[in-house]
Order: sequence, then structure tokens, then C-alpha cells
Amino acid sequence: MKRILSTLKEKRPEYFFEILVLIIGIYEAFELSNYGDDQARKRAKIEILRPFRQGMDKTFCLITNSITVPLGI
Repeated sequence: MKRILSTLKEKRPEYFFEILVLIIGIYEAFELSNYGDDQARKRAKIEILRPFRQGMDKTFCLITNSITVPLGI
């Protein structure tokens, strides 16, 4: 038992560093996953809104083409 405790005391900084690296790695994995999910949501939103934008563009063109401007008096 004393041998185990002395080994733990000697290697405490090494173990601390390993645990710290694991925690940072797990955190980064979650952040990358969230980033991927956000990008997927943005792409889905764009695909949903694209037809509305195209319809608005067509409507705007029709309105601007139907407006007649008098050429002066």
C-alpha cells in the first residue's frame, strides 16, 4: 500500500497532465459536434427559405416592370 501511495505522489503531475488533456479533448469534441449541428441547421434553414426568396425576387421584377414612368411634359 505504501508503495502505491509513494508512486502516486511521485507521478501526480504526470497524472494531472493526462487528466487535463482528456478533459480538453472531450470539451473540443463537444464543441465540434455543436458546430456541425449548427452548420446543418443553417443549411436546412437556407433550403427552406430559398423558394420564398425566389418568389419575392419574381414579384419584385413583375412590380418594377409594370410601373410606368411618365417621360415628362
